[in-house]
Amino acid sequence: MRFAKQETSIQKWGNGLGLRITKPLSQLAHFEAGTIVSVEVTKEGMMIKRLNGVSKKFQNPFSESDLVNELSPYTAHLDELVTPLATEMGEEV
Repeated sequence: MRFAKQETSIQKWGNGLGLRITKPLSQLAHFEAGTIVSVEVTKEGMMIKRLNGVSKKFQNPFSESDLVNELSPYTAHLDELVTPLATEMGEEV
């Protein structure tokens, strides 16, 4: 059974390729950012299926205090920070 169909183009995304899923199609498929899917290559092309009961929630093993605990101007590479131009800060020159 087919609920919807859309023609679109595959675009370059970094070193790979990406396919943008429009909001109406994502709603019909019950996709949202972070939805875990399986991608199956077939003779006709590719099939994308939502995996039920699986959610993608990244749990960082470090707390913020763990990450900044031993941070110093040297280890934070403070010397490599750039000073923004006045025009980048919205000021008129």
